[in-house]
Amino acid sequence: MVTAARAQIKATGQKDNPILYAFGEDWGTGILGLIASRLKEEFFKPVLAMGMNGGTITGSGRSVPGFNMIETLKTMPEYFHKFGGHPQACGFSLKNKDLLEDFKKTLLVKAADGTKNIDLTPQIKIDAIVNLEEVDWKLYDLLQKFEPFGMANEEPLYGATNLTVIAVEPVGKDGVHLRILIKHNSHVVRKTIAFGFGNTDKHPSNWRELKPGTRIDLAFNVSVNEWNGNRELQLVVQDIRHPLFL
Repeated sequence: MVTAARAQIKATGQKDNPILYAFGEDWGTGILGLIASRLKEEFFKPVLAMGMNGGTITGSGRSVPGFNMIETLKTMPEYFHKFGGHPQACGFSLKNKDLLEDFKKTLLVKAADGTKNIDLTPQIKIDAIVNLEEVDWKLYDLLQKFEPFGMANEEPLYGATNLTVIAVEPVGKDGVHLRILIKHNSHVVRKTIAFGFGNTDKHPSNWRELKPGTRIDLAFNVSVNEWNGNRELQLVVQDIRHPLFL
């Protein structure tokens, strides 16, 4: 359903809008928050995911820092049967399904005003910038002492800059994942896996076309790849960009 919501946003030309909407006739109330959260993380914009439940349009919203979702909804109570939430999340039901398009247009105007001073460029928080030579079994063993990771104990996210691409190999069905071989300041080649980065709908930069010798920056988690009794460290890519400085 997240895939369908993402495709809907693209098909309806919303990607440059200050707030994004997705609607599914069969999206139950219990999954709307998940859809909104995933899309908010991907696009780094406020998102409303909505569905038809018992003849009533219900919705769940997720916001970004700086845009107060619930205070914005409070300025337009005429649309709601009920609503509630806090600055970063909301839930609501519309008085009438025929109000949907007018509601979306009104909220779009309010979101444009409410986000005009906010940087909506997708952002991630790096815990530490490292040299790849520092990513070793000693570091991995140390990280294991802090498991389990989750919402209240997020897995450390590392960054490495100015890496050299050695090779790129699409893997998985339709090549939606990428295995990228890289090196840093030494001749040691490291393996990474970039899940979903071969999907040009999700990643329009088309990282499949990376050429050997290209320089990139990576954000990644440290993991282990095990096969046939073998174990090797693996970098799980969370983001890629071209270097700000060469």
